[in-house]
Amino acid sequence: MDRHQLEHLSPPDAVVALRSYVRRFGEVLRPADLEGDLPLTLVVHRGWSVRDLLAATADRLDRLDDAMRRTLDEERPVLPAGLFDRPGEPPAAGHTGGDAAADTARLLDAVCSAFERSAERTARTPSKDWSRPVVIGTATTTAHELLRESVAYGRTALDELAATVDAARRAPTT
Repeated sequence: MDRHQLEHLSPPDAVVALRSYVRRFGEVLRPADLEGDLPLTLVVHRGWSVRDLLAATADRLDRLDDAMRRTLDEERPVLPAGLFDRPGEPPAAGHTGGDAAADTARLLDAVCSAFERSAERTARTPSKDWSRPVVIGTATTTAHELLRESVAYGRTALDELAATVDAARRAPTT
């Protein structure tokens, strides 16, 4: 989903959407998936594994959360030009070693916590602050635009996770 599709998204509606992602991510990747035979590190969809997609999602949500915090706390912060860029290429090697189920569960928790933090910050933010300016690269935008990007990215990440988990469920087991 593109943030421009959410032109009329209000902060209260964003809170509802962000909180719904916590539930919806948990519905896509169920506890049974983490305890069962789902190949969490197998590259199955567009070059991504379930684990690597969650890692990229958690990282991007952290960057968006930090950008929002700075936008609301600082006067006209200057943020990196690539902030609105979506994760592109999956990692070259993917996940190797360790407990994939525990690592994936930790990443899912990080993603859900990031959505909850964003929802809480959004709910606490006075309406006058949504017009606060932020410079991303050389372009000036607003806190409200950052919020729309977080909601839009959440939907995109949810759709990608669903497709990746579905592909992992269909993958042949050896």
